[in-house]
Amino acid sequence: MVIILMLKNIKLQSMSVFFALTVLGLSFTTSAQEMSALSPSVVNTGYISGYRAPSHKLSKPHFQVQILLWKSQPQWDHSNWFVADEALPVVVADIEVNCGNGTVTVSTRMSIWRMDWDTGISSTNSTLTCWITRGSITNPSINEYNGYYVGFVIGVDGNYEAGGAGPINIPARKECSAGINDLPLGTLLSGDSKSIQWPYTTKNGSIELSGSHIRSEGTLELGGKSSVLVRPTSNKNIKEGNHWVTPEISQGGEIPLSVNVSPGATGGVYQSVLTARLSCQ
Repeated sequence: MVIILMLKNIKLQSMSVFFALTVLGLSFTTSAQEMSALSPSVVNTGYISGYRAPSHKLSKPHFQVQILLWKSQPQWDHSNWFVADEALPVVVADIEVNCGNGTVTVSTRMSIWRMDWDTGISSTNSTLTCWITRGSITNPSINEYNGYYVGFVIGVDGNYEAGGAGPINIPARKECSAGINDLPLGTLLSGDSKSIQWPYTTKNGSIELSGSHIRSEGTLELGGKSSVLVRPTSNKNIKEGNHWVTPEISQGGEIPLSVNVSPGATGGVYQSVLTARLSCQ
């Protein structure tokens, strides 16, 4: 009995590529398919702190805080106050701001530039200290922004007289791609075993393969049957048991696979469909 294993039906759909490993009684040829996507750049804001001293001429009882993006280092007397966030609406923040007066400490996550956060901390005879311990800026555009400053301002009723800011360079979005080449598994007889290499290429990303026929330990039962088993020979290509993966940010390589056909395998079509997803880094 002759069994031919091969790669069949590669189809591109958004950021995924679908393909099938098939056992057929005739030869079949396929072409490689490319996947590509654009990944926003994400940069950390770093640690930033600042404080505001008490003021007795305040119309609101609580301190407010805003997050801002500046074109240059801000001066708290507003003499060098070139705010950039309005000109860069696609640049998105995810910043955790903490504030305290020595007795009470509060925190919140902020994602909208210059939206007031009422800290609930009294602005009368109180000194407020704020700091950023974690945060990120995401840029999905093709432009990079260097020499900017990100941080926060502290004030009451729009009267912002203090804050903290740190320098930040915001790179442009990245392009990631992957290519899955043909996978001719050759001709096997019942009871045969062989090792093959599955070539791939990646740029700024990795490939993850999933399918209902991959068992929890990473073995693919072709067609959902146990008579033809395909499995990566290296555990580094198995993720969470039932996913196959390529190394992150690899520029390409090969996934080593073992193919085993049981002595009792019968002729016919054994088809499994796996989904290959490109993850951008």
